[in-house]
Amino acid sequence: MQRLTASGPAPAAVRYAHRVLSLVLAQAVRDGRMPRNPADGVRRPRLVREEPVFLDHDQVAALAEACGRYAVLVRFLAYTGLRWGGKPPHCGCPGWICCVGG
Repeated sequence: MQRLTASGPAPAAVRYAHRVLSLVLAQAVRDGRMPRNPADGVRRPRLVREEPVFLDHDQVAALAEACGRYAVLVRFLAYTGLRWGGKPPHCGCPGWICCVGG
């Protein structure tokens, strides 16, 4: 783990890779192909939580201006706090209509 972390990937990526490998090895143990999972007990890197950075009004305006025809979308996302995602399956909204729901 230390070599993988030292070579550059973010701790979250290393943790994800460990999780995938651990699941594969756990299946091999269940199938009787290995006596134990060598990924068990391996110390994973800690996740470092960074303070979120928010754009101010001037930065949002500059970003929107730089995005050309997507300026309205940039402003909409910046000021509503919504995240980009797929259209909900129950939403019959066409094209550029925003569907917000739970």
